[in-house]
Parts: sequence; structure tokens; C-alpha cells
Amino acid sequence: GAALLHAGCGSGQVDRGIADRFRIAGLDFCPAALAAYRRANGAGASVVLGSVLALPFEDASFDGVYNLGVMEHFSPEEAADAL
Repeated sequence: GAALLHAGCGSGQVDRGIADRFRIAGLDFCPAALAAYRRANGAGASVVLGSVLALPFEDASFDGVYNLGVMEHFSPEEAADAL
């Protein structure tokens, strides 16, 4: 039941196996990716249009944050900012 942020969720196929155990919010800057995330995880999937570099959430909104295949798209400075 933990609240997790998938920061840079893309199409979200990787969340299929865990979405029933966690409350996941998918964040991405691409509307098409968020639409694909909803298709993969159901119409009720929580998606947010936004940037990993400027999270649109209050502090302590989530119990954990993860991403897959995101950080390599940033410069070292941007990656440090994201972390």
C-alpha cells in the first residue's frame, strides 16, 4: 500500500506487476507516454504531466521514488539536481 512515484514512467509496462500492491503515480513530461501508461495500467492509473527536474509534488508525498532508463538522458548536473 505504499505510495510510490515512478519518475519518468514512460509507457509503464514495468508497473503492471506491482500496481496492485502499491499506489503508484506515473510522472512524465510526454503526454503520449502518459496515455500509453494509462493503457498499460488501466484507466484509473494515476498519471501526472511534469518533469523529473521540477517535481510538482509537496515534500513527503511519497514513500519511495524510482525510475528506469531515465537518468542517462540528463547531463551530470541535471542528474544531480534530479537526485
